[in-house]
Amino acid sequence: MPNVFSIGRKRPKKSEGGAGSSSVTKRKLSDEQVKLVEQNFGSEHKLESERKDRLATEPGLDPRQVAVWFQNRRSRRKNQRLEEEYARLKSIPRDHRPPSISAPSKKRYDSS
Repeated sequence: MPNVFSIGRKRPKKSEGGAGSSSVTKRKLSDEQVKLVEQNFGSEHKLESERKDRLATEPGLDPRQVAVWFQNRRSRRKNQRLEEEYARLKSIPRDHRPPSISAPSKKRYDSS
């Protein structure tokens, strides 16, 4: 099964204003690293500083990598839930829907 939570593209440095003249390779998480952070995401979706540092040192990651991974995973989870809810609501015939139910709005910020 391919690793869908990995990162492996090049991105220009922020300090370099040019169009990719100098780039930094984003490190791809190994399957073992993804498994570890995914397990920890399952128990708690938000990271506190101590937990982030502990999670980063175990598999040899940078704390910023762990934080970004969690942020991206929360976003994917939210989008997936919205799509599932929209599909569920779409499957209900219009004449059987309560008047207060409409397609879910896409909020800008996740409260979970």
